[in-house]
Amino acid sequence: VADDREVLYTAQSLLTVERKLLNQTADSVGTGTGIMPIDIAAAATTASTLGDDQAAAVLGITSAGDRVAVMIGRAGTGKTHTLGTVRSIYETAGWDVIGLAPSARAARELVDGAGIESTTLARHLVEQRTITATTLVVVDEAGMAGTRELAAIVDQAATTGAKVLLVGDDRQLPEVAHGGAFRAVQATLGDRVVELTVNRRQRHEWERQALDQLRAGNVAAAFAAYCDHGRVILADDPADIHGIALADWLDTRASGAEVLMLAGLRSEVRLLNRHARTLLTEQGLLDTTGEVEFAGRKYTAGDEVVLRRNHPHQHLATGEPFSVDNGMRGVITTVSPDHMTLRITTGEDVVLERSYLERGWVDHAYANTIHT
Repeated sequence: VADDREVLYTAQSLLTVERKLLNQTADSVGTGTGIMPIDIAAAATTASTLGDDQAAAVLGITSAGDRVAVMIGRAGTGKTHTLGTVRSIYETAGWDVIGLAPSARAARELVDGAGIESTTLARHLVEQRTITATTLVVVDEAGMAGTRELAAIVDQAATTGAKVLLVGDDRQLPEVAHGGAFRAVQATLGDRVVELTVNRRQRHEWERQALDQLRAGNVAAAFAAYCDHGRVILADDPADIHGIALADWLDTRASGAEVLMLAGLRSEVRLLNRHARTLLTEQGLLDTTGEVEFAGRKYTAGDEVVLRRNHPHQHLATGEPFSVDNGMRGVITTVSPDHMTLRITTGEDVVLERSYLERGWVDHAYANTIHT
């Protein structure tokens, strides 16, 4: 360029993908795709417990007729509950509704929270799953999906006549792969994008305001609000912070509340997990005399663990096949050199085979990285 604009670099192949995606998005406007009978949509929203912004979003999605639609769901606004009503409307009208997400954990939450049968974007594309002109494809956490994946889904919809609903928030965690597609699709659709705006998660008004400030990039004001309300502890030495965090974690755990330590680095997480197990052992809350080692880490009954790899071929304690997801959490009930049984947070007793354990796909879960 001949002026002082920033020079950006990209691959020609990616630029071609981006142009095609945005052209297909623009061409999808007003195509009459997925318009639902007003009586079905109105009855579903009336019978639900949706707030005004949620009901408006549902009616916007079901009446606009765009092949590609976008719903922005800010943190705490009840996105999954809203999607459950969208699913109900389309299924009542005879459509199939499928869910896709960047991760297996997000896909499972779409199943549990909205009743939408879901899988990962990668699996859907690799297995070349079929969609038709009466399929609604809901892509959750679209802000974390790579450009090529989103483009492939929109292209599939354009070919078959299906409707795609992209759901997410581009001001939360970003994509790992080549990104920016979700934000660009929003810009292309403009005021046809629907948005959930009412925070239903934070209990205090100041918290809701601080979260809005953080989302808008006003970090200083948000941080000041948390400091003013006693939510931030500062120290000069990282070791002091670790000690304070561990003490607070142990006290909170003793009160019966669910508690999790978060850190920015994996090395810091390993340190906190190691110290947490030591504290529990010293308090008599964890018996490590019979612990078993896998992939350099030691485990015993009562340990809290997190799974690090999707695997479709594990099983329940009853013998029934069971698919585990990256990010699943649980408490070990029994462990031996051959297998580990844990009660996961959804209540199932899952048996992990030695081959899964020896690959290091299980880790302690007293602390976790913020991104995970």
